[in-house]
Amino acid sequence: MLKGDASVSPEYTGTGWINCLGNEQPIKHKRAHWQAVNEADQPNHLTLLPPAPVNNTSAVAIRKGWPSGSGSVNSPTSNGSTSLI
Repeated sequence: MLKGDASVSPEYTGTGWINCLGNEQPIKHKRAHWQAVNEADQPNHLTLLPPAPVNNTSAVAIRKGWPSGSGSVNSPTSNGSTSLI
């Protein structure tokens, strides 16, 4: 963004605050965290859009039976560990 390679870039405010701006402690309240990152990025001529109503949960879906018997995909178990499918 700062080099002009992109005009828009989605990013977590936490990544901006810690990794890009060099802070060590996150700000707990979502709106205050966004506001702090937005204000800190003003000297960089960057403006953050308001926070999106999403979470950062990630998931992977695969068809049942694939890859059949290969043992190459890890699957979470009920105790939080992983096992091979």
